[in-house]
Amino acid sequence: MLNVAVIGSGSIGTLHAEAVASAPVARLVALGDLDQAKAEAEAEALGCRLGARAFADHAALLEQAKPDAVMVAPPR
Repeated sequence: MLNVAVIGSGSIGTLHAEAVASAPVARLVALGDLDQAKAEAEAEALGCRLGARAFADHAALLEQAKPDAVMVAPPR
């Protein structure tokens, strides 16, 4: 099982998170955004039922969630 984090809670980040959540070989472990409230809202909407945690600090996300891969979806 591949542990994946998604950084960016905009529309593309949400699509990435949904794709990871539905993949049989991956597990969504963390959602990150500079806006803590957005990260928590995304985790509540999608990730928390899967055990994903919300982070506003990417270094803390990497250290605590220990993902195997990170998808980064910055705003345009």
